Amino acid sequence: MDPTTAIIVIVVVIVLGLITGRKRVRKGAAAAPNIAGGAATVMNSAALAALREKDPGFSEAILCEKLGNVYVRMQESWERKEFDPMRPYLTDGLFNQLRNQLDEFIRNGTTNRVDNICVLSVVLTNFVSTPELDILTARLRTRITDYVVRDDTGEIVSGSDAQDLFMEYEWTVVRKAGVLTRVQTDETEAKTCPQCGAPLDLNYSSKCDYCGNVVTSSEFDWVVSAIRGISKQTVNR
Repeated sequence: MDPTTAIIVIVVVIVLGLITGRKRVRKGAAAAPNIAGGAATVMNSAALAALREKDPGFSEAILCEKLGNVYVRMQESWERKEFDPMRPYLTDGLFNQLRNQLDEFIRNGTTNRVDNICVLSVVLTNFVSTPELDILTARLRTRITDYVVRDDTGEIVSGSDAQDLFMEYEWTVVRKAGVLTRVQTDETEAKTCPQCGAPLDLNYSSKCDYCGNVVTSSEFDWVVSAIRGISKQTVNR
């Protein structure tokens, strides 16, 4: 199985330009090529106007930064084989699909290594609203070194640690209809479990520590529901 496909190409499912997390770009790494599939366009102006009318506090920059951070955290959690911290940022369906794929690596005694993580750009492209959900799409362009090794020997069994992989994705993010962006003064407002009323920390986990209820994070904010791979290009370093 292609290692990148194993991470986020299920349905396929899962910013600002310089977010690299703890893994920084190696000196002299290849520049981003012109990826087949086309550069992302800006969001449809009418769609953006409709979103801002519904939610005056919405910020494109803040959401793009969040999506870039989610991408980096996802890669790091995947490599560590500790995927539970990603639950607040994904829908239940996407989380479970990725968790099942990660379990396959664990059963096989392999690890998907990801180095040189870099989000090159995030651009919002469309917005629609249904009675149940607000739905946004975004185009992400990323660079990563992606390969699979055996846990016992360290032998590379798939991919290469000497190549940069440039990927372009379309992400779909959703939230419950009627939810509004929290302005800065409200960000410290406590969130509570709808089942037992206990305080929740959705930056850490969407599972209530008191009653065990799994809270859907889209009740409070945007979460990733699907990722579609658009293009891929491999560049030797």
